[in-house]
Amino acid sequence: CRVNSADANAVHAPARDSSRAASRPLVWSIHLIVLAALVALLSWFNWRAIENAVQVWWVSPTFSHCFMIIPISGYLVFRRRHDLAGAVPSVCPIALLLVPPLILFAVAGSVADIHEFEQLAFIAMLQVLIVAVLGPTIYRKIIFAALFLFFLVPTGDYLIGPLQRFTTHFVSSGLTILGIPHITNGDIIK
Repeated sequence: CRVNSADANAVHAPARDSSRAASRPLVWSIHLIVLAALVALLSWFNWRAIENAVQVWWVSPTFSHCFMIIPISGYLVFRRRHDLAGAVPSVCPIALLLVPPLILFAVAGSVADIHEFEQLAFIAMLQVLIVAVLGPTIYRKIIFAALFLFFLVPTGDYLIGPLQRFTTHFVSSGLTILGIPHITNGDIIK
């Protein structure tokens, strides 16, 4: 990853600190504009995966919480704004080496008609773009908010049945051990 030249010169030229601080908003603006453009392009290429995810959020009450993930993630980044203001973004093009395998993963999901694969690949590519455009230092500062975006992928429906059966068995066993009379009928305990 490339170190910003302003960071390299900061050790040798403390007098330039004021000019560095003045140019910091411009550097941030450029990096954020590039990131926004790349995210828009990535979204355009993955519109089908996004559309499928939003449809699941809208239809299934299990995943309606996904509508809150982006605002929560944005808030988590906003809370770190003072810490981020002191940092300078730098590009890390080596991170883009992760994109081809993620594209293959998305294509495999598309061919197999497994929407979760496409959606996971999209969010993973989004992570790569953040690292590539803002740099690993910035990414480490917002890692929780960035990784929180993986909750946008509506997955886990297949776990509901086994988890209900496990919970029923666990509670029924506990009630039996405690000597509490109960009747278990399927996933219902009376």
